[in-house]
Amino acid sequence: EIGSGLVGSEMCIRDRTTTAGDTGGTYKHVFKPSRRQPSLIIEKSFLDIGVYAKYSGCKVNTMSITVGGDGELTANIDMMGANETILDATISSSPRTLNFDRFSNFMASFKINGELVAICTEVSMEMNMNLDGDTYAIGGKGFRAALNEGILNLSGSMTAFFTDDTFIKYAEESTTISAEILFETGDFSLSFLYPCLLYTSDAADD
Repeated sequence: EIGSGLVGSEMCIRDRTTTAGDTGGTYKHVFKPSRRQPSLIIEKSFLDIGVYAKYSGCKVNTMSITVGGDGELTANIDMMGANETILDATISSSPRTLNFDRFSNFMASFKINGELVAICTEVSMEMNMNLDGDTYAIGGKGFRAALNEGILNLSGSMTAFFTDDTFIKYAEESTTISAEILFETGDFSLSFLYPCLLYTSDAADD
């Protein structure tokens, strides 16, 4: 097996989110990086003692996912928040429960330049927003005054069976390619598309 790194090239950061519907009642959402990330409020509830911690101004700092094997498919999301408030009541007495459709490793496929690749045993990716958490202001009582976005960094790795020299040439020749991780179940799908990537070989670091 060989390992190769996926290094995200420079991206045009624009605020573009589109939604398209069809007559069947399903929708296609396309999310692309933007200059500003919306914030949200997260609540942690301790129901047995009636304590509720509210975290305001939260943003996603990093997200990573590893696809492959027969284990449970999970994603790791690292959050940053502006401040914490301890309450004795919930901020929402009747929260809405969303429908949950689980994806598994068996529902995944991997594409390079739009073509299915069936020799990869593991693919991982990470999106790092590089939020600036060092934004404590005088008089702010230890809370962040802002969470400013940094330069978006995209990276990842891939492990594949060594069947030919295709991936080695990609790395040696600095070939620009596209890569996509796709999950499908019934009428639903989730895709992570990297339209412009450069391979680097782990052997170059040895």
